[in-house]
Amino acid sequence: MHKNSEEEYKNRVIAHDQLIERLQSIYVTAKIYPKVFSDPELHKYHKYFDRILFAILSQLDLQIGLKNLYHNGYNQNDIEARYFARIVALSSYEILYNLDKFLDRKIKDYIKKTMGVEALKSIQVLLTGLSAIKDSKGKMLNEIRHNTVAHKEKDAVRQAEIITSIDPLVIHNVGYAIHEILLKLISKFVELLKIERNE
Repeated sequence: MHKNSEEEYKNRVIAHDQLIERLQSIYVTAKIYPKVFSDPELHKYHKYFDRILFAILSQLDLQIGLKNLYHNGYNQNDIEARYFARIVALSSYEILYNLDKFLDRKIKDYIKKTMGVEALKSIQVLLTGLSAIKDSKGKMLNEIRHNTVAHKEKDAVRQAEIITSIDPLVIHNVGYAIHEILLKLISKFVELLKIERNE
């Protein structure tokens, strides 16, 4: 992976740690707030709340993988970097192949009815970005997930070949692109939640 300056490296790791800490904090808050699912007065908000929580959990997995991939790539720990590249590939795959968890038909209709077409479009634009990554990198992510994480490849030599052919920088860039869109998606769902609460 590209060797950044020591200061850039430290700043990048600090940024990863800060985001992980914020995501963990939001996750803990969300997990201990069951009223949004059970209180009739708050129940209508769970549609956004559930999407926010799913995006946060996905982002948390991805972020921990990216941090460790970046750290090991920077320090030229090849084996560890490829291991975390596999983890990032798995997290990326699970996000890209579960896009309906962000915006299924039910939530589409709900947003369109309560917020209007423009609000729905603002989320669809972000999901289109994720779909584009899926179209261009999905096959590669699937091979890594299927053969080196789930260990479906029975031939150990072939499995080793796949692992050693993984380019940690390519996987990092894919994961990072997904991470940026997920952050915007979380913000958009929070924004919609706030709008509805104020109406």
